Amino acid sequence: DITTNYWIQVHEFDYGIFLPWKLETGGEVSFNLRQKTSVFEDNNNAILVNLWLERKFLKNDAAKFRLYAFDILNQNIGFSRNISTNYISEKTYNTYNQYVMLSFIWNFNKNGKPMEY
Repeated sequence: DITTNYWIQVHEFDYGIFLPWKLETGGEVSFNLRQKTSVFEDNNNAILVNLWLERKFLKNDAAKFRLYAFDILNQNIGFSRNISTNYISEKTYNTYNQYVMLSFIWNFNKNGKPMEY
């Protein structure tokens, strides 16, 4: 006969900035807020920040190199919480943390122009 209520909130912000010389930068910020409970009092809040920088080239900007940095603040945690009629469980697990990725992106569009989104 115990009632457990809790909340989880996720707030996200994405941005992109066009720079001279066919450069573009951008990123994502995600605020993951998780309420503490009487059973689980650990702070599982996390702020995830990803940033990227890319340079377009070739005819009609059909290709680009992108340098992407994931989890700049090193706060990525795997988290799940389950509440059932007879138990409450919370799991944290390993995830990929900070890393950098270099990508080559090529648009194969038939008409030779980049696709617009």
